[in-house]
Amino acid sequence: MSKYEEMWQAAITQQRNFHQQRLRCSQHAVKLINGFQAYCGMPSHNVKLLRWTGDQTAPVPYEEADPGKTYTITGAMQFNEEDGYWHFGVHLDLTQMQWITFGMAISDADGKSLVKFSGAKPRQIDLNDHSQCNAFYESIVEFVKECYRDAKPGANRIGFALGYQEEQKEEKVVDAA
Repeated sequence: MSKYEEMWQAAITQQRNFHQQRLRCSQHAVKLINGFQAYCGMPSHNVKLLRWTGDQTAPVPYEEADPGKTYTITGAMQFNEEDGYWHFGVHLDLTQMQWITFGMAISDADGKSLVKFSGAKPRQIDLNDHSQCNAFYESIVEFVKECYRDAKPGANRIGFALGYQEEQKEEKVVDAA
């Protein structure tokens, strides 16, 4: 094998590993989103995936799909080279007038998912262990409830945005510490 072929093989192997990780992470993300939705008893039309823009200076670094379209998990997930996670946004319509948006990021190691949401520390989760999944879902539910309990003008928590639907334009950005 020539030196060129060795370099070519290394590049091909890295590319294959990257695509395999993306596939695993997208499968893990689908399990998490579907599991969270089922855990909460939330209708599927109340959950939208958002594409991560990578703009860390934006209050909410996620964008919605074009009108009349929705993102699949592979369309929403974007890789962040800085932290090695696949990032995407989750938008939940809670009432006709209120919604919440938060970010999730996922990676994998040793056959388990590494998951974080809205600035929280990464958590290793075995997606085949319902108690681990439910504990993660409950942490999101409790955090959302806390955001609404503590909602005050100017309050910030990284990665969460609370808001009102179209009729009322006022929006409140909440960031998690």
